[in-house]
Amino acid sequence: LDVIVSYYYQKVHREQNVLRLDMDINEFIIHEIYGLERHCEFMLKMIAFVEKHTNSLILSYEDLQKAPKETYNKLFKFIGVDLIEDSLLQAIEVSEFDKMQQVEIDNSLGGVFRGGVGRLSMRDWDGDIKKLKVRQGEINGWQNEETLDINILFSLIKTPTIKSYLKLLADMYESSSLKDIIR
Repeated sequence: LDVIVSYYYQKVHREQNVLRLDMDINEFIIHEIYGLERHCEFMLKMIAFVEKHTNSLILSYEDLQKAPKETYNKLFKFIGVDLIEDSLLQAIEVSEFDKMQQVEIDNSLGGVFRGGVGRLSMRDWDGDIKKLKVRQGEINGWQNEETLDINILFSLIKTPTIKSYLKLLADMYESSSLKDIIR
């Protein structure tokens, strides 16, 4: 759900002009193009692709947050690069959430965070945190969305696509709590 919430903020708060959507988060998560079901459909296809192509690696934001050193080591081992310990620790330090958010606010990467045509430029930023790309950075941050209707989420969980995706995640991460939700 964190990905959907981030996508919502991108489409509703960061996009400009004709690309910006005018809807609340509940309308967004049920939207046939942008919503949760479409996201789960995409993720199921991506996982199927990775299963067919053994030269693929899945890493998650959660893994990077919980165990950054181990996750980076896994990545570099996968791509066959020897990693220098000091370089790894420095990379982890500069990629901490607060530092990345400040880089975006300062626009000190010369527009890297600006994106393409129609996206927010930091020179136009009005101080609204909702408009930042590096906005929250919390695992399960979707739970902080006060206007998100949990009843809509529970009704969506019953759809075949979302249920299949959640079951796959529950099996991948051996999550008994996720298995309980989809029963």
